Amino acid sequence: EWISDGNTVQRWDIISFYLINDVAFFEWIFECTVSGRKHIIEGISIVKFKEDKINFIREYRSKKV
Repeated sequence: EWISDGNTVQRWDIISFYLINDVAFFEWIFECTVSGRKHIIEGISIVKFKEDKINFIREYRSKKV
């Protein structure tokens, strides 16, 4: 939905990135405006590669404790 007409992405910053064998772990901050409302989402992604292509991706919303 955030890529629909009139919605915008202000930033998508990678905060940290780790690559272990064929698995990448990274933290990010995503900021967008959807239907006039600003959203800031912090998250974590796990990406597994097979033959140099993404084979699996799982993303989680995170927050500071």
